[in-house]
Amino acid sequence: NQLTSSVLAAALQLGAGPDQDGSLVDSLRELIVERNLLGVAEQGRDSGSVVAELLRSLPCLQELNLSFNRFADLGLRTAWSWSASAPSTLTFADLSGNLLSALPGRLLAACPKLRELRLRQSRVTSLAALAAPDVAGHGLSTLDLEENQLTDVPCWLPSALPRLHSLLLSNNGIGPSLPPEFGFWESLQGVSLAGNPLKGIRQPLLAQGWSAVAAWLRDRLSDRAPRSVAVPRDVAGAGLRLEGVAVPQSTAGAALDRPPSRPCPFGTPSPTPSSSSRTASPCARSAPGPPTAAGYAGPSSARGDLDAHLLKVRSGVSSLEAELAEPGLGRARQATISHQLRMKRAEVLKAERELRRVAAVADAAAEDAQFHRR
Repeated sequence: NQLTSSVLAAALQLGAGPDQDGSLVDSLRELIVERNLLGVAEQGRDSGSVVAELLRSLPCLQELNLSFNRFADLGLRTAWSWSASAPSTLTFADLSGNLLSALPGRLLAACPKLRELRLRQSRVTSLAALAAPDVAGHGLSTLDLEENQLTDVPCWLPSALPRLHSLLLSNNGIGPSLPPEFGFWESLQGVSLAGNPLKGIRQPLLAQGWSAVAAWLRDRLSDRAPRSVAVPRDVAGAGLRLEGVAVPQSTAGAALDRPPSRPCPFGTPSPTPSSSSRTASPCARSAPGPPTAAGYAGPSSARGDLDAHLLKVRSGVSSLEAELAEPGLGRARQATISHQLRMKRAEVLKAERELRRVAAVADAAAEDAQFHRR
């Protein structure tokens, strides 16, 4: 489609005529505007600010899908000033497939009820925005950062997202291991790690599930070391890209990476898996239910659990297909079901790939054990 930011902004200003439930802008709960030209540069316009305009104009919006558009940033800070007095009710946001180079901290700050954020297949290189005072401590439950350009994750991430259940970081450049502090991340239930240079964590260990990986990480942290690292406050001096704006390098950046109590380099890979440097790796993905992305190291990675989950997802696909075939569906409902069906079918493919991977790892481990017994 060819919808641009200016056209969408004009439509928001015009609004919609009244219906039996009141105006459309006052009742809309879900909006899908995927695969358009939103965010494309337009003369005399801050194209990225259309996201802020959307959330301000649609006070009841709960789910927003802007995937596979052209957003490189989400506009100037002034575009989000309204959120201080009237925060958004958004709970789900999908910005996958855009050109974002940094995690959108302003979106998180404006949406305190946001529980699921998907940013896969973008250009994210930094998570420093999570250290901003109005973002740190956010109640996000699922963060999907698969297929981006991350080379590390910070050791203070558990403090920044204390309620995170699943973190997807497959197919980035993270390695060689995870920060030991992740082992004490109480809310974390699963970690997606495939496609990263994690030479410090053996595949058989990943196949045992997140509880085994967390225990291994805890063993790497000395008894005298603190189990968590406080979120640093000097984001501006980090020398990282924040929401698409390049920040000059500064020696003040050490404050972001090295809390006074204990060093924690942000972005310097450990020379060996046993090194004490804190380079982080991908963590988990998932929507509600057991994550199934390739390389998943979560609690449901055993074959039996994956088989049960695959059966459940396939049943969901069948139900959606049957609902889509029913006569009399409105266009909006058809679009919603079609989107859900695409997501479910993709989940089936991922579950099948994960099942094959787990089976291969288990077979390799069995052969290795048999060889050593000889």
